[in-house]
Amino acid sequence: MTGKISYISEAGTYFNDLTPKAYGDFLQDFFLSFDRPYFDMLLEFFHLEERPVKKMSKGQRAKVEIAAGMAKRTPYIIMDEPFVGKDMFTRQDFMQALSGTLSGEETIFITTHEISEIENFVDRVIILKENTIAVDITMDDLRQEGKTIQELMKDIIGYQENGFYTYLDKIE
Repeated sequence: MTGKISYISEAGTYFNDLTPKAYGDFLQDFFLSFDRPYFDMLLEFFHLEERPVKKMSKGQRAKVEIAAGMAKRTPYIIMDEPFVGKDMFTRQDFMQALSGTLSGEETIFITTHEISEIENFVDRVIILKENTIAVDITMDDLRQEGKTIQELMKDIIGYQENGFYTYLDKIE
């Protein structure tokens, strides 16, 4: 599977001492499908300065990670909590870059607790509960049921909207 999977991590897979462009040079040597013009365009779109990654903010480092992961142009993209700690503008830019440049042939696996970020982006939802697949449903089927991903998750985990108040009643 080498060269077929791109991994975009909340923790980052970049080298802290490299600048974004130097990291691009490194990636270009190891990934045959690495799209250098696309990577450079993403760096420009994300307004990333040419300084070592370790001197960047968490949001800027996330943008380096996103640009690198997407520029590998692999058929499979794994995103592990890509929205954690990112401000709303970074998340919006990320979704624009992702949805605006994919060919449609890619398979993307996203693990996230930020459900609202992906609601209009995904074709299929798999929800885990206690390390087991609790539901595997297409978005078309979910919409036909008149539900959102968040409502589906509430049903699966048995979340009670005002559950705290039942505990308050016990102390009165």
